[in-house]
Amino acid sequence: MFEKGLCTKTAGPGVAIQTQVSTRDRNEIALGLTQGEFILFDTSEDQLEPIWLGRIMSNPAWQGQGVCKNDSKRIMTYDGVKVGKGEVGIYVMWYEKINVMSDSLEYWVSRSESKPMVQNNRYLIRIEVKIQQMMGEKM
Repeated sequence: MFEKGLCTKTAGPGVAIQTQVSTRDRNEIALGLTQGEFILFDTSEDQLEPIWLGRIMSNPAWQGQGVCKNDSKRIMTYDGVKVGKGEVGIYVMWYEKINVMSDSLEYWVSRSESKPMVQNNRYLIRIEVKIQQMMGEKM
């Protein structure tokens, strides 16, 4: 059985430059996100839900912004989530698929993570997410 996946070059000529460009692009995209936008995160290690859906929320600790760049010289930790120097923290309300075994793309607010939380932008997928319909807590 074969599994399709991203094959990232991890050694050899040009790796450092490629990594810097990728990190810079990911940070710029994250800093451009605004409250209310839906975003996707790559969680390949989760076989049931390899892609997580989140919505950017307002964080009072960040003057109401949903994103905050770590400009300090140290790693910031928010409830166990580490945001490295230069990375961007994103205040996210997680949504989960109603039926992970179904092909239907219906989501609701996560039952296990029912309050917004900080996530770093390391696994942010660069794609625009458009929600077709929202009904209460179900999408």
